Amino acid sequence: MTFEPKYRILLEKDSVKRWYENVSAGSRITADVYLRTLGLFCELNDTNPEEIVKLAKDDPREFKNKFLDFVRSLEKQGKAGSYIVRFKKTLKSWLKFNDIDLKLDVKIKVEYETP
Repeated sequence: MTFEPKYRILLEKDSVKRWYENVSAGSRITADVYLRTLGLFCELNDTNPEEIVKLAKDDPREFKNKFLDFVRSLEKQGKAGSYIVRFKKTLKSWLKFNDIDLKLDVKIKVEYETP
């Protein structure tokens, strides 16, 4: 029996696979972390990578507001700033790869705090 990481299924989408391989060219570890983070973001927000791109392209303000609400929700749950900032970096990477240069200038409390 082989172990298949939970979010590996995202790589079945060509766009996600290309993004993953592009990030991986710089750092395989970063690519793996970003893939897991993208998958978790999708799971927590009941969405998928294509819907993220569509919303950010069609209504950047709405996307930013939803992301802001997501960040505040994680802060209220007591998540570390370093944990939350991973979502911001991952989404910026995913959107930029899809030609969306959206400024996610969302402030994260104690952004560099680690548990």
